[in-house]
Amino acid sequence: MKCLLLLLLAGALHAAGPVRCAFDAKVVDWNYRCVTNNIYSFTYGNNGYYSSTRNQTHSLIASSVWMGAVRSAGLYPGNILRANLMCGASYNGTNGAGDCVLSACTNLIGSPQVPLINDTGGGMDLAVGVQYRWKYQETGTGGGLGCVSTNSYVVLNTGIMPTNVSAWKNDVHACIYMTIGGVENSVLMGASDVASTNVFAIETSYTTVGQASLIWFYLGNPASVDTDGTGLYLGTRTSGAANGVTQYHNGVSTGSSSSVSGDPAYLPFTIYVLGYNYAGTPLYSTARLCGGYALGRGLTATQNTNYYNAWQKFETLLGRQK
Repeated sequence: MKCLLLLLLAGALHAAGPVRCAFDAKVVDWNYRCVTNNIYSFTYGNNGYYSSTRNQTHSLIASSVWMGAVRSAGLYPGNILRANLMCGASYNGTNGAGDCVLSACTNLIGSPQVPLINDTGGGMDLAVGVQYRWKYQETGTGGGLGCVSTNSYVVLNTGIMPTNVSAWKNDVHACIYMTIGGVENSVLMGASDVASTNVFAIETSYTTVGQASLIWFYLGNPASVDTDGTGLYLGTRTSGAANGVTQYHNGVSTGSSSSVSGDPAYLPFTIYVLGYNYAGTPLYSTARLCGGYALGRGLTATQNTNYYNAWQKFETLLGRQK
């Protein structure tokens, strides 16, 4: 009887054929959008075009692990409205993002420009700054997306205008994962009106400030000493109470606000990543590298912990965890 069962099991395994990886549906959709949105890149020097490199299996696996973790935690669908993990194939070149110096090449970095989740905002993160100023490496300790050097100005435009997401007032979060740190005068994500009355900004290792989360106002915001600048930084606003804004670094709370004000309904400028949109003018661009960002609804302390674990699993699979 035992031999018969073993034979039946062996036959079933043989009939099943090779084992296949099951990618998350959002990852399959992202992969399709990467191919269709980034078909060609202008090649400076010979005035020709070449096809984009398709995403590798490890990119799809790592992204599926992240999606599986946020789904299991109940964060998607629901809390996450937009997320770009800044992974996948690019147009290579000297610094990994293409060498074109012409304005026609502005928005052609490749897959790192295509958000995994784009339930709000633009279909792509539009690049401000021509192609050769960008630097990209998907895996390893030097992995991430950013600018070539401190004098190379680049930002990504998410297409999200807070005015159009008024429900965010007391129900919002923003996070960004930095793979290269250091102290500098930069804003890693944000936007502001002309009078700086309504402000949205995530700062890390900012000179004289440290980590700060300005969610719709710049007074009373949580701030803490930070000279590292790497890992996951998150700010969330969950109420209109004085302590309604809380910020975290690598899953650990680093402070809460002493007052809450400001309103996204009066902030008609799109949110930039790797820099700051001051009433339509890009400012405070970072010289560091980023491993992804996300925007969405407010998070509890427990949700923050689960979120951090999801990010860390993903970054570890790509070898760029901090």
